[in-house]
Amino acid sequence: MGGSVSEKLYKYFARYCVAKGIDATESRIKIQVDYLTKRHTYEEIVYALGELFGETQWFPDASLIIKKIKPSEDEVKSRAQLMAGEILAAAVRYGQYQAREAKQELGNLVWFVVERFGGWDCVCRLEYSQLSAARAQLREGCLAAIKVGEKYLEVKAIGDQTQKDKSAEGFSLADYSPHLKLLKGKNYEK
Repeated sequence: MGGSVSEKLYKYFARYCVAKGIDATESRIKIQVDYLTKRHTYEEIVYALGELFGETQWFPDASLIIKKIKPSEDEVKSRAQLMAGEILAAAVRYGQYQAREAKQELGNLVWFVVERFGGWDCVCRLEYSQLSAARAQLREGCLAAIKVGEKYLEVKAIGDQTQKDKSAEGFSLADYSPHLKLLKGKNYEK
């Protein structure tokens, strides 16, 4: 079982089987781990096992794990449809002035779609005649967001934090534009 990742996964599979009361031989676990580690990361496999824990009472076969890691196109489309419905339902539930609460409920991935749609105000101000077109646009946005996934959001969060750090250091747009230096005050040339 060569690498440390394989050993960690072997132990994880063994603990999973003990927790679920599944009789599994060492060779069966080893075969599954060897097959999965050639194609997927440790994090993907552990995530899939976590998803399967409450869904099945049987040994987590590689095919079930791969389905959780890479869902079919139909599953992705239905998830996008549900996400679009969640956005519209949250708009009704929270309204225009409770964007922070809506963001907490919807999560970062769905909020990313809301921002790309035009923001929370835009979603909340939809009229009845616009709902079907808006639902379709939100669905397509959700579909794209699912495909891009959380990795983009992690990178974006790092970029946002870097921007906040620079703002905290006192940098502003006025530091880079002579026209905006006038707005900072009379003594902009030192």
